[in-house]
Amino acid sequence: MERDLQSALEVACTGFLRDDLAPGAWITDVGNDELWEALRQSGCTGSPIALLGALDIALHRQDDPRFVQFAKEAIRRLADGSFGRSDGFDIYDVLSEVTRLALNRIGTLESGALQAGYWRRMGAWMQAGLFVGHLTRSRSRPNMDQFQEFIEQHRTISGWLTQCVDARR
Repeated sequence: MERDLQSALEVACTGFLRDDLAPGAWITDVGNDELWEALRQSGCTGSPIALLGALDIALHRQDDPRFVQFAKEAIRRLADGSFGRSDGFDIYDVLSEVTRLALNRIGTLESGALQAGYWRRMGAWMQAGLFVGHLTRSRSRPNMDQFQEFIEQHRTISGWLTQCVDARR
């Protein structure tokens, strides 16, 4: 975080998948102005997962009105079914579909099936969050029928089997 705060925030916010990975407590020694600039310039608002991480940071800085306003806007976007997109596109549907594909494919990687199911799910969520972040920043809107067809064509039986084993645990 000391070398490149903006990039560190992007990684930390994208990886905010559990309470013990909350980034807000990690940066208590960073000043509000420096943190605000890094947060504002980062890609932490592009996906729901990263925005939750950014919200955690803002909630730790409630003494600064910029972070209070950021928190309000983040909560509004997170609660909106279209994630604040004016075109009404359901970004949460894309997040879910990409997570399903990533989880399936991770199960087919060399030694991927040997990893604990929790770590595979975390990896899938992070991959989906990165994809959705890029999709949001580019303001793209994929054809969901074609997108879901693509997802189904690229899921494998071995990936499904890995997920079935996880469900038994």
